[in-house]
Amino acid sequence: MRAPALLVLGFAVGLTACTDAGPGPGTGEGGNGAADGAEDLRLGRVHVVLSTPEAEDADVDAEVDGFELTARFAMVRGLDEEFVRARADMPDLLEDLLNPGQCAAESALWPAELADPATDVSELGQELLLVDAGELEVQFGSARLEVPLTLVPDLLPYMSGVEYAYFADSPVLPEMDDPDTVTVAAAGGLTDELPAFTVESPMPSALALSYTAEDLGSLNGPDGGALVVRWDAQDDDGDGDDDDAAVGLRLTPMLSGEPLGDDIVCLVADRGQTRLDLTELRTLGFAPDADAVRIEASRTRTSLFDAGAWSGTELVVERRDAAELPLR
Repeated sequence: MRAPALLVLGFAVGLTACTDAGPGPGTGEGGNGAADGAEDLRLGRVHVVLSTPEAEDADVDAEVDGFELTARFAMVRGLDEEFVRARADMPDLLEDLLNPGQCAAESALWPAELADPATDVSELGQELLLVDAGELEVQFGSARLEVPLTLVPDLLPYMSGVEYAYFADSPVLPEMDDPDTVTVAAAGGLTDELPAFTVESPMPSALALSYTAEDLGSLNGPDGGALVVRWDAQDDDGDGDDDDAAVGLRLTPMLSGEPLGDDIVCLVADRGQTRLDLTELRTLGFAPDADAVRIEASRTRTSLFDAGAWSGTELVVERRDAAELPLR
């Protein structure tokens, strides 16, 4: 995994320890596109997501009800890496931005607005080219899917090329059981620069979010109350715990069934439950008028592989589960 590199707006005042936090990661400066003396670089990411039904909508026979795959291979000249990651939709991962036990407003971690570099890119030699990797397919369990290639919209003078994206929900998805592994294979582009590759990763287990009546009682506890989140902990070594694993949480405040205000994101140890102080969440921007919270939990495995000149390409495999918890 890459070393932490923060692209943060107001991070120092917009982050807090919501559980037993360790020391925070160091901060860095994000660019506005142009970088003095920026070297040519290549960035690649394949991101696979499987999601499971929310508890109230779950079909007892359904293991997976949503699948996403995106893949981009960027050849960059004269542009700052963090700017490129944002423009090419390869942002820093949550585990690169937070330590377990920390929360932050989503808008503080991934700013929605970025200043574009100078419009006269021809003189500056700025370029963001997304490269063709040939036919791309993904296999998990007995299911095999071809991922379509599309042209990047011609909206920015310095950005061009192709990207891969596949999004499907049940019942469009082929019938599948809960897979143990996922395999991604690319046939290779028209040139030798991005050759064929095959990469495999274990699939994280589903989280199965839940809460109890006692957890609901904690919402109105002393000192402002607490939000208790429970899930099935992942145990990779059979000892009943996985000390190195973490779970990402996205908390969306809701009012009368509609999102309200900014989302809060947290990284917590994968121990099967966490307790988040509501007062601290509200200091980060969690709407105090919310009558419910939608919780999306993700368990991610990230591995690196080489594909020609694309050294250190990321394969991100993610499981997502969601639930809605009443606050009143």
